Amino acid sequence: MKIFLFLGIIALLVIVCAAVGRAQSQECPKEQETNWEIELLLRHEDCDKFYKCTFGKPVAMSCPPDLWFNLEEWRCDWPRNVDCEDRNIPAQSTTTSSTTTSITASSTTPTPPTCTTFVPRPPSLPNGCPIDPSIHWLLPHPTDCSAFYHCVWGRLVLRHCPANLHFNAKIQICDWPSNASCQV
Repeated sequence: MKIFLFLGIIALLVIVCAAVGRAQSQECPKEQETNWEIELLLRHEDCDKFYKCTFGKPVAMSCPPDLWFNLEEWRCDWPRNVDCEDRNIPAQSTTTSSTTTSITASSTTPTPPTCTTFVPRPPSLPNGCPIDPSIHWLLPHPTDCSAFYHCVWGRLVLRHCPANLHFNAKIQICDWPSNASCQV
């Protein structure tokens, strides 16, 4: 009887340790508050989003249109390559002839999504980084469309977009080349 009790306690401890480990892996590391070279992406509840740890805090980020965040590769990827079993699947952006014919004129103009809204440039240092170090800001690379600089406490840190994407300076994300309009 004691052996079953002992095995039950061991099993319970294993389950608790696994749950704690999973919960800790969903948080930004405290060391990142002072060490900006630590980069960590976290799982988001929506398939087309992820969290990027910035100064020890999770910041919600979106993948470019029609891409989802791949938890195995830790990058935005084609939906067919992404397992979204336990996350929210975004509405598909498809256009059909019935949708096209049912569009009618409206007196109100719809508000564009926030991801396409132009982000105004903050007051900057000579290198282009914001004077206020708490502002999250990205700058385009002068000769490489798939690279950009992340401003960290006034210092430029080189970053790269995932394969086949370019940095879109207007909306501060990696995006499809046709949307990024990079002229390097």
